[in-house]
Amino acid sequence: MIQQFDTKSEKRKLKLELENLKQGENKPSEIFLAKLESLAREINQDISDEDLTQIILSNLRPDLVTKLVYDDDVTLSRLKQQIRNHEYNMQITSARQTIKQIRLHKRKKKHA
Repeated sequence: MIQQFDTKSEKRKLKLELENLKQGENKPSEIFLAKLESLAREINQDISDEDLTQIILSNLRPDLVTKLVYDDDVTLSRLKQQIRNHEYNMQITSARQTIKQIRLHKRKKKHA
């Protein structure tokens, strides 16, 4: 009976942690998704991909959710891929902007 109580208590604690888990502004999606999925499966090993998809959408940064293209029957793997692709594209954009700034700075130094 004590072990059962501990298990229920632990599950409640994990559920609360899952409900409060939000993707931070600079937290990479891969780390966030792994943590979220791990917690969800620890609470319920038989959680459906559909339920996990909804949990992910509820906990992602709002700015990211609005940029994803998904429909009512989006699969978990497709959603994860869209998130990865978006983050990859953001990294490329950031790198291009950095390169552009470096080139501009070099031109200014050259003409100074």
